[in-house]
Amino acid sequence: GLHYTVARIGARRGAVAHSRNLRSQSIDVVFAQKLVRTFGENNVHWQSPYNKGESLHRSDFRIYKNDGSFFFVDLFFPQDIESFQGCVNIKIKKLTNIKVEGNADIFLVCCNEDATSDYSVAKYVKSRKNVLPENIHIIHISEADKIFKLIV
Repeated sequence: GLHYTVARIGARRGAVAHSRNLRSQSIDVVFAQKLVRTFGENNVHWQSPYNKGESLHRSDFRIYKNDGSFFFVDLFFPQDIESFQGCVNIKIKKLTNIKVEGNADIFLVCCNEDATSDYSVAKYVKSRKNVLPENIHIIHISEADKIFKLIV
């Protein structure tokens, strides 16, 4: 018979998960440096829960603005435009099922410049079958600096 491979377990899956974890950490560090330059070191918090008292659901960053309000940033790295849609749908489903503290804005930042562009992200947002909740914004990493500088 044919050899059966389970993609969710085994050495290959472990290697893929390990390499993606390393990539994610390096992206987080570079992006955090940009956020610190814009908002200041004291205003950028890593791995912050969406709701105080709950540690299960965390954002990559909680950013405090000068007026004391805050917003969340969650980075993701899709392999291609098709996996981009899957990543967004999973994140939206998770975020609509939890209570986000203060109904704060959440920025989902697509970090793969090879798979998507700011144009394809904007086009996707406009053509979505289900409208995004008002507090969730999907942006491309190339436009993040410009958008966050307006928020300060």
